[in-house]
Amino acid sequence: MQTITGTFVKALPVTQGDNQRGHWYRGGLIIKFGEEITRHAAFTTFDTATLRQLELLAPGITVSVSYQPESREHEGRWYTELRCFSVIPINNNQQ
Repeated sequence: MQTITGTFVKALPVTQGDNQRGHWYRGGLIIKFGEEITRHAAFTTFDTATLRQLELLAPGITVSVSYQPESREHEGRWYTELRCFSVIPINNNQQ
């Protein structure tokens, strides 16, 4: 698992559905990072506790995101996502 620190930009909309394993929720977040060149990264999470926490975060706060990159093949094309496992606010005084 890897960790990155950046500025919380926004939470992504939550979607939900059903499959063989039951009901699921999917959402995520966008952060920006980098000192000389600003970059953005989108993270995905299926963890309901993390999704609830994202609702409480205000844009502009610094967060630490634990994630795992994951790639998979579908019909000859490869897709990569950054699977988020936790989001920890660094400077709570801005919330």
